[in-house]
Amino acid sequence: MHAVPAPLTEKPVVLVCDDDITIRLMMRETLEREVITVIEAADGKQALEMYKQHSPDLVLLDVSMPHFSGYEVCEVIRQSPLGADVPVVMVTSSDDLSSINRAYESGATDFLAKPITWQILGQRVRYMLRASRAFRDLKRNEERLKRNEEHLKQNEERLRVLAYFDNLTGLPNRQMFNEDLQRSIAQAKREGLKAALLFIDLDQFKRFNDTLGHAFGDKLLNRVAEQLKTRLRPGDLLTRGVDRLEDMSLARLGGDEFTICLTQVAQNEDVARVASRVIESISQPMVVDSYEVVVTPSIGIAIYPDDGDEIDSLLKNADTAMYNAKAKGRGRFQFYSGEMNARALQRLRMENELRKAIDNNELRVAYQPKVDVQQRKFIGVEALVRWDHPQHGIVSPAEFIPLAEESGLIVDIDNWVLHKACHQASEWLNMGITCPVAVNVSALNFKKTNLVERIKTALREADLPASLLELEMTESIVMSDIELNTERLTQLKEMGTSISIDDFGTGYSSLSYLRRLPIDQVKIDRSFVNEIDCNNEDMAIVKAIIAMSTTLKMEVIAEGVETTTQTEKLSKAGCHRLQGFLYAKPMPAKFATETLLAGFDALPAAKKLATVTSN
Repeated sequence: MHAVPAPLTEKPVVLVCDDDITIRLMMRETLEREVITVIEAADGKQALEMYKQHSPDLVLLDVSMPHFSGYEVCEVIRQSPLGADVPVVMVTSSDDLSSINRAYESGATDFLAKPITWQILGQRVRYMLRASRAFRDLKRNEERLKRNEEHLKQNEERLRVLAYFDNLTGLPNRQMFNEDLQRSIAQAKREGLKAALLFIDLDQFKRFNDTLGHAFGDKLLNRVAEQLKTRLRPGDLLTRGVDRLEDMSLARLGGDEFTICLTQVAQNEDVARVASRVIESISQPMVVDSYEVVVTPSIGIAIYPDDGDEIDSLLKNADTAMYNAKAKGRGRFQFYSGEMNARALQRLRMENELRKAIDNNELRVAYQPKVDVQQRKFIGVEALVRWDHPQHGIVSPAEFIPLAEESGLIVDIDNWVLHKACHQASEWLNMGITCPVAVNVSALNFKKTNLVERIKTALREADLPASLLELEMTESIVMSDIELNTERLTQLKEMGTSISIDDFGTGYSSLSYLRRLPIDQVKIDRSFVNEIDCNNEDMAIVKAIIAMSTTLKMEVIAEGVETTTQTEKLSKAGCHRLQGFLYAKPMPAKFATETLLAGFDALPAAKKLATVTSN
């Protein structure tokens, strides 16, 4: 392992080490789109040989491989003369603390947990390559500094910057913020004035990180910081009538959270003007990496001494006010008040009302048909729960399902939907309609030891053949504990039910795992289907999922289909089983019955699809 690394100006080389050919295939396809040269190794021994031969710029190591584990390979690389600074990323399905510690102890730079989000893998690797190069440059600079005595003072200043300033944005960090706020409180107390704390949180920032990558998110944070620094200068504020604020400090606490501390506040209107200015500044369209994005802030405001007389209470109350601003629609500011506890009470009240919803007959089951566009027929329906609140009307599942999962009520709701769906499928069977019905199994419900018995009871009470019941669970649920879940899935399969993996493609796509599981069908996640009209990367992932499913003799269905173009692309790729608004929205049992009786050709989309799927 004495090869000289490639010059930084050359095309970067990444070594992908995984014993699963599917993972290697998808990593290669993803990284090569980032103009990265990919070399592959199928086991630990081959990984060391490839590293010695090519001296890659970055290594992606699966933890569990034949011959040598990823940990052992990483340790050998670190012991080589030129291996100390090469980024090594462990790719593992284990996210427990001991596995993470083991990765770092073996010398890993970072770890990448399965399920892998393929859309951001390339950007993340690019970011790490740039960071690695920057680190090597920094290291060379530091060595020059050490040789020059007139600089050990510059090092002291650098340490001070690291201690008091955020290394991403250059803004004061939490440590300096705490000290500034403490001084502001003391000054306000001496002079008999007020001080104000503005707690700023970027709305839906996680969405940018998840879809465009953390490197993009960091650049966006930098742009926001620049907006705040340039547009909140004292002179700028004076032109807008805020002439009573003698001092103002801006800081980044971490993540997407920023703070502003104002001293010598005479009236709350001055603080409101600053908050409005912050919203106006941040909400301007910004171009980052050729993307034009708009991000809005929610701001919570706490006033000293009205809302607290020390740092912790002011921060807590400003944070509470910020969440209240988000609840009211985001992109706004909110002063703290004691009445904000009403929001927490409202959430508790909704939980109590949800507990009574089943007994009060407020829950409904909607059925969304699934179709086979090649055979032009219905192949089943999915049962989806809805809440018809007596005062508030239909409550969005996005609002009450998370609440049900957090409170544990999801188990009772799952069981209620299961019984309703089984009885409906039995009623259809008596009418001459053979229609399999799919029900969702939540993570909490799947872990219950009596799940199998409850499903048997529901089938028996409805007099429904098990072959007409399909159990849907997300990929993350199934892959959370392979050994235990394989046994549980086998029990469900032996009953005669079919098993479907929902949201497939957002996480694990491991051939070695999937071939061990008794799975009948995978559902391609709607996030991929939504973009296949214009995103070649998503289309490539969809094709890989279809190919993998075909190899394992599993059926594949795409959900979230809304356009004929999506149907055409999916059909050409070999996926003819579809579900989405193009065919039918979730509907009450009565209308679902009428739709099933009318048949596929009665659907409004049927005629449009005739030419699309004829080939």
